[in-house]
Amino acid sequence: MNQYIYNFANRLVNSFSSIVFVIILGNTLSQEEVGIYSLVLLASAYAISLLTLKINPSIIQRLNDTKNKNLLNQYFTAGLISTLAFSVLIVSIYYTFSNMIMDGFNLENKNFIYLASFLAFTLTIRGYVDHILMSLLQNKYLFFISSIAFVVNIISYFILANIYSSSIEVAIYSIYIANILYVVMGIFKIFQYYKFLIDKNILLCIKSIMTFSFIVYFVSLADFMNSNIALLIINQHLGKEDVAVYNYAIKIAMLFLIIGASISNVNYPKMTKLFSENKIDEISNLLTVTLKMNFYFILICSIIFLSISNEIIALILPPEYQSMVELLFIILPGIVLFSGFMAIKSLFNALNMPSVGLLIVWGSLILNVIFSLILVPKYGLYGGAVSTIISFLFNPLCIIFLIRIKTDFVIDFSFLYFIFPFYLISVYLVYQFQSEIGIKLVISMVFILFASLITNPIKIYRRYKK
Repeated sequence: MNQYIYNFANRLVNSFSSIVFVIILGNTLSQEEVGIYSLVLLASAYAISLLTLKINPSIIQRLNDTKNKNLLNQYFTAGLISTLAFSVLIVSIYYTFSNMIMDGFNLENKNFIYLASFLAFTLTIRGYVDHILMSLLQNKYLFFISSIAFVVNIISYFILANIYSSSIEVAIYSIYIANILYVVMGIFKIFQYYKFLIDKNILLCIKSIMTFSFIVYFVSLADFMNSNIALLIINQHLGKEDVAVYNYAIKIAMLFLIIGASISNVNYPKMTKLFSENKIDEISNLLTVTLKMNFYFILICSIIFLSISNEIIALILPPEYQSMVELLFIILPGIVLFSGFMAIKSLFNALNMPSVGLLIVWGSLILNVIFSLILVPKYGLYGGAVSTIISFLFNPLCIIFLIRIKTDFVIDFSFLYFIFPFYLISVYLVYQFQSEIGIKLVISMVFILFASLITNPIKIYRRYKK
């Protein structure tokens, strides 16, 4: 249980630091500058998703499935070399095609493209360090260095802003500093377990990692684009101010992916070990328990947040961002359902069947692109929110179907038929009483009571421990 708690705390710090930092920028930069900053981060994220194979899930699977110490060092070294190679590739391509990329992201300053490329460089290496520590179940240490990096990011921004004045460049430089510190502290811990070892088998290890990663790449690419394609289309049809508002809405909504992602990150190495020991019943039990507990906490957190969303947004951001509250009411139901299933989403990767997820994520992405192209020009930000929720609702429905036809695992989904419709009704009622905080909280309490009766998280956890 401690691993789940620390992994969740680590994910929370990472997401919370991103939200806090962008809120600080919202209060120190103009709305247009925040929109440009959002596009620089988006360009960096696209670079990582488009130009790097997803070796991190592959390296975790290989490390947890290997007993030979020498081979473990070879796989670690192969993964590090591959990560550095992809990082250099990103910088090279962004420098070579800077003018084309500027047009694609509607940016007028070439310096922003260079900032995005080096940000992608540091984030790619940080991601590898992050996953190696997760495979070692060093979630407590991850929480520690994430917290340190968060504090350093904020402090360095204010120091640099005091010297050079607040700007987009200063914001990016402070992120560089935090990422470099994170990588140094992470490598220090990792070298206590693995050594950098190059021999004749390194190329074979790289090939083994790449074969698995090539399929995962297309799954991760579609997942990333599914979350960001509406923002890119909004950038093409609307103004930078709208980009800033939608970026805030998506970032806040994505906070509700933390719980599901943290559970998935712990479940994945656990499942790979259980599969190697052929403990199928334990895996079924693990997935059922984490699915129900995950849904319970996500639904509770989201309904409470929506009840006080007006007050939270008014407290942390200037008045021009208040319009994002309505977007959150549209986006969150899809995010919540998607996040709930993240607890069991890593099952196919643990089974060494990453190709199974291709149909799901690309189907979701195609729906998102089609509806974004249709709805954004006509309905603006609301069209982007609707297209996002359609794609996120499609994803878990496919997961249920594929688990039933592709595996022998018995997972109880029946509680969803009761709790999710009641959740949607509660969200609608909370929206109708936006100005009545007391009524909204009463609705939330009724929902929490109902959710507790349906999921029984304490009872489920005790049964699992037995």
